[in-house]
Amino acid sequence: MNYYILRRMAASSTRDRIFNVFSQQIEKFCVDIRKILPSDDVEADLILTGLRTMLHLNPDMIARFIYDNISLPYESMLLKKDERFLTGELSSKMGGGPFADLHYKIESRWSTMTETNKNIIWDYFKIIVMLTKKLYSE
Repeated sequence: MNYYILRRMAASSTRDRIFNVFSQQIEKFCVDIRKILPSDDVEADLILTGLRTMLHLNPDMIARFIYDNISLPYESMLLKKDERFLTGELSSKMGGGPFADLHYKIESRWSTMTETNKNIIWDYFKIIVMLTKKLYSE
C-alpha cells in the first residue's frame, strides 16, 4: 500500500472513533437529561427517543446539525456557560424537531435546576461542541 492510502485509512479510523465518542456522549446526555427533567414529563421521553432514533439512523446528520447550528454560532457562549444561550432565540433558529424541543425543555426548567445539574448540562454542551469541531472544522 502506498503512503497516501495508509494516511486516508488512519484519518478514517480517527474520524470513526470520534463519531463513536460523539454517539456515546449523546446517549449519555439523553440518559442524564432524563434524570434531570421531571420523571412525569412524557414529552421529554418522546423528544429523547426521537433524538436517539435519529442518532442511530444517521449520526453524521446529527453531528453536522449540531456543528452548523450550535457549535459554530454559539461555541463561545457555551464554553463561557453564558446563560443567554438558553434564551428563546436558539429555539426559533432551529426550526423545530428534537433539538428545538429539547432546548425548550432545558430552558423552561433552567431556573429551578440545581447548580450541579446545570453544570452537568454545560459539560455535555462543551464536550459535544468540541467533538463536532474535530469532525468538521479540519
